[in-house]
Amino acid sequence: MFENVGSFELDALKELGNMGAGHAATSLSKLLGKYIDMSVPEVKIINISKIEREFKFNDTISGVLTSIHDLEGDNEGYLYTIFPKDSTKKITRMLVGTDSLGELEISALV
Repeated sequence: MFENVGSFELDALKELGNMGAGHAATSLSKLLGKYIDMSVPEVKIINISKIEREFKFNDTISGVLTSIHDLEGDNEGYLYTIFPKDSTKKITRMLVGTDSLGELEISALV
């Protein structure tokens, strides 16, 4: 299905992810009244059955899996956004003032 995905398409997907992450960082910055630093997202196209091999899930606190479809309906896939442990701790520290992941902290992240 993804045999024809070239560097142009990967760059376009990366830019879309970068714009979305940038908007999210701006919104979080306004909410907290603090500067938010972000990195450019990484884009990989893999079979979902091989996702465990690609990521260090022992370092992941949470993630979001979203099903996506193009407008013509010919292509479909998933967008998986993960939040590493270090990033999650920084966000909870900014939102509620602690690194712990109790009920309050988890609800702040969701």
